[in-house]
Amino acid sequence: MTDFFKTPTDALPMSLRVFRDEIKSRGYQAATLNRGASSFLTVTRPDGKTFNLYSLTPPTTSYFAGCLADDKLASFRVLKALGAPVPETELLALDPTDRHEQVSRLLKSAPRLVVKPLDGAHGRDVFMNLSSPEAVENILPKDIVKPRLIQTQLSPRSPELRVICIDYQFVAAFARIPASVTGDGVHTVPELIEIENSTLRTAPYKSNLAYIDQSLASDYVEKHHLTANVPAPGEKVQVISICNVGCGGTIENMTNRLPDATKRLSEKIARAFELPVIGIDFLDEYVIEVNSSPSLHYPAPDESSTLCVKKFVDYLETL
Repeated sequence: MTDFFKTPTDALPMSLRVFRDEIKSRGYQAATLNRGASSFLTVTRPDGKTFNLYSLTPPTTSYFAGCLADDKLASFRVLKALGAPVPETELLALDPTDRHEQVSRLLKSAPRLVVKPLDGAHGRDVFMNLSSPEAVENILPKDIVKPRLIQTQLSPRSPELRVICIDYQFVAAFARIPASVTGDGVHTVPELIEIENSTLRTAPYKSNLAYIDQSLASDYVEKHHLTANVPAPGEKVQVISICNVGCGGTIENMTNRLPDATKRLSEKIARAFELPVIGIDFLDEYVIEVNSSPSLHYPAPDESSTLCVKKFVDYLETL
C-alpha cells in the first residue's frame, strides 16, 4: 500500500484532490494500492474505523445498485415505475427491418431521436438529431454486437441539470453547459478550439476547465457548417453537442434555484435506486440518467465546488 497523501497531485482528478485535502484536515489516514491505482482507497477515520472506497463511491453502495444504475434500460423502467417523467426509451432492434419500423414509429412522436449505449458513460457513442431510419443506419456498425438504446430526443428550454444527493438528501445542483469558444474576429472556430486547448485548458477532471474534445468538436463543427466561420469579438459559439464537463463543458451553480419538487423527486429516486451517493441528470422536468459514481467536484467559482466532497466525508462519519 502507498500513502495516499504522498500521491503526486497532478496524478489525481480534482474530486480526489479535494477529498484528500478534506480528510487530511479531519485527521484521517489513507492509502492506495499503488500510485498508479489511486482510485482504490483505504481510509481510516480518527476513531479507527476503516473503509475501502473505489474513488468516491461509498462502501454502502451495493453491487446490485451499481449495476442497476449502469443499465440504462433497467434504470428507465425503474424511473417510469416511480412516475418520474422520462423520454420514450426502447432497446434498439437488431433486425434491420424491425429497426426501420421501430424508428419510423418513434419519429411519429418526436422529430428527432437519440441512440446511445446501454451502459455507456461520459457521452461516448451517443448520437443525436437522428431524423430518419437512414440516419440511424448510418451511425451503426455493420455488425451490431453491443446492445443500444433508442429514445425520443427532447427539445429542452434550459441546460441539462446534474443533481447530487448524498445520504439520500439533496445536496447540490449544477447546470451543465456544452463546450463553447469565444470569438475574436480573427480566427475560425476550429482555430479558436486549438487556441483554447493549448492555452486555457488541460486534461479532463484535472482542472476547472478540460480540453474541448477534438473528435466531438470536429463532428459538430462540420455538421453545423462552422468550419470557415469567424465569430465576432465576444461572440460565444457552441462547438460540442453534449454537455459533459470532461469534454470541455462548463457549469453554473443552480443549488439555490432548484424547485422543491425537483429536490423531492431526486431524493425519491436516490432511495428507489438504493444509492446513498447519486447523480441524477434532468432536462427540464425529464429525468434522462442516473449515476452511481458521479463526480463530486464541480468547477464552480465559489465554495460549491467543494460542497459535495465535504458532504460525502460528513456521510462517511455517520457510518
